Amino acid sequence: MEAFLNTVYGTVFWSTISFLVVLILMRRMAWGPILQGLKEREEEIDGALNKAKEARAETREPASRTTSVFFRRPGLSATA
Repeated sequence: MEAFLNTVYGTVFWSTISFLVVLILMRRMAWGPILQGLKEREEEIDGALNKAKEARAETREPASRTTSVFFRRPGLSATA
């Protein structure tokens, strides 16, 4: 059990160096494509939300016109 608790400074040093090398490589090779993919996805979602808002506005307009025409008929009221 004591063997696991003893600090071996050579291992700590090389583990730190290895981690930093991997971190630098990932930042140079993977960070750009990841950010680009996230940006494209964000733009895609924004476009879909805008289309949904436009579609909702288009469907509300004819529905309100139909309702107003329907309730203008003699003998019908909006509360009935």
